[in-house]
Amino acid sequence: KVKMNGALEQQHGVAGGVPRVAEEEESEEVVDEWTTLANDAVHLRLVRSVADIVDRDKGVFHPTFSHQIFDNQVLYGYKEPRLDMWYSAGSLHMYWDFQFSQKAPAGLPRRHTDLLSALTPLIPSHHTTSLDEFARCVEAPFTPVGRKIHGYRVTDEAAVDDQVEYEVTKG
Repeated sequence: KVKMNGALEQQHGVAGGVPRVAEEEESEEVVDEWTTLANDAVHLRLVRSVADIVDRDKGVFHPTFSHQIFDNQVLYGYKEPRLDMWYSAGSLHMYWDFQFSQKAPAGLPRRHTDLLSALTPLIPSHHTTSLDEFARCVEAPFTPVGRKIHGYRVTDEAAVDDQVEYEVTKG
């Protein structure tokens, strides 16, 4: 989990890295159980090959800030939430998936975070929630836009046969 300094704790209403809701002290224990820092729950990654898909945590990074999408950078109403937002390294085709172990019961002081409403304006039209479809997008050859104006190869010294070709395009 993310460790927060005193200023962030005060700004986001959390203590010791555990989110708190000051106005609802009487239900603080229940609220804490259903509250997660959004930066911990969001898993971003660039996928270069289908083999990368197998290991869900390979190359994952987390956002530094998510307040533009989630109020106070907090997700409410889920236990162990995980939002995967993966992009194919070439075309940036997007896969997203939201999983959690349990959803908060009705009647708690706060409603659960509506991820679909929060993310819909930001999700590109070329997205999928199917891993099989995403794998096909990752495997598909990618041609950059424009015309090639320069190219070069880099050889991995550890693996003699492993060369990567880079292209600079204009257009």
